[in-house]
Amino acid sequence: MNQDTHENHEQTDLTRTQFEKPHFEAPDFDVPYFKVPLEKVPAIGERTFLQVDDRFLVLFNIQGQFYAIDDRCPHQGASLFGGKLDGCTIQCGAHGLRFDVATGFLVNSKSMKISTYAVHCVAQRLYILLDQESAHG
Repeated sequence: MNQDTHENHEQTDLTRTQFEKPHFEAPDFDVPYFKVPLEKVPAIGERTFLQVDDRFLVLFNIQGQFYAIDDRCPHQGASLFGGKLDGCTIQCGAHGLRFDVATGFLVNSKSMKISTYAVHCVAQRLYILLDQESAHG
């Protein structure tokens, strides 16, 4: 898997209003994906909580770049949604562990990792690829 923090994300300067365009057909991904509802696309600097089947994900918009992670800290399962975000680093509110949302790795360590998911923008819609082979890091 690619560990470059930006190769799996399309660089975009999208705002919520840019997603309010006519519906286009979904792309033909070779892996399971989730089409993010327009009302759930976070504005720049915001995040949104998503339930996708039995998964709970957090979708971030950091300076127009989208990142998706599991909402569960691998340490003891606490939610990461409400954690403090500093740049691309999310801090778990339960015990203070900090993870890079682009790679999933614990900051300054490779000993612990959260699951990350590729986010693609196609025809002004966001898609989160759910297959682990498409995940970042």
